[in-house]
Amino acid sequence: MPDAPAVQVVPPLRCQHQNQNRGDVLCGRPAEWMRPGTAALPPRYFCGWHKRKTDVAVPETGVFRRVSVTVQVLISGASWTPRVAESEAVEQVRAAVERVGGVSSLVSATSHVVRWALRPPVGEAIAVGDHGE
Repeated sequence: MPDAPAVQVVPPLRCQHQNQNRGDVLCGRPAEWMRPGTAALPPRYFCGWHKRKTDVAVPETGVFRRVSVTVQVLISGASWTPRVAESEAVEQVRAAVERVGGVSSLVSATSHVVRWALRPPVGEAIAVGDHGE
């Protein structure tokens, strides 16, 4: 894939091992090993659990599929002060994304005081009214 663009933000590579019973279930652990590609197949990356004896250490340069996900995350504020609540929420989301090997780039953070109609269950989200808020 010589025509792949060069990027500056490179999240940690993740293991591409597929579960034999369910091809849609991937390992996803941090990858340290590469199975070199061929003319027909790109290289693949694996963790220590799923590497083969013929795999090599991930080189300094290479290609991978980088995924960008656009998502709205709703989290209750841990403070009544908007800036404090927003900063703390951003840190919680950043840490969660980092735990799964992702890199986040903050676009915006806003907050509003809102009211719910039913008492929310502890540890679960509820949907009440307009979802677009």
